[in-house]
Amino acid sequence: MPIKYIHKIYLNIKIQHGLIGGRILLEGPPLCDEIIYTKGVWIPSINDLLSWLEENHCKFTISFTGTGYKVNVTDSHGVAFTSKGTTPEFALFNVIKKILMKYGGNLGSKEYIVVEAEFIDRKDL
Repeated sequence: MPIKYIHKIYLNIKIQHGLIGGRILLEGPPLCDEIIYTKGVWIPSINDLLSWLEENHCKFTISFTGTGYKVNVTDSHGVAFTSKGTTPEFALFNVIKKILMKYGGNLGSKEYIVVEAEFIDRKDL
């Protein structure tokens, strides 16, 4: 059976404002115009997806299967998730979606351990 290739793909995109990658910071000036983060679409980059896993204390591996990518993730509660995708971005997005669906969109509060701290006794701070 011969393989047929699509030479042209036509898209009808109705998104007027968008942003690929990056984050909206809680402090300081925004990274983009307000209309983009209020009415636009944010398309996360691979770095954004990897950072999300790291910041939520997930352990993960990404492998190429020959036809796509597979992601294995263990979250901070020890629960394992797996996902596949044709690109690393799709595989990461799918596994993050599974994690968020498992916890109802909220992973809970994070706990931090202070290993060493120093008090600064300055009045100008």
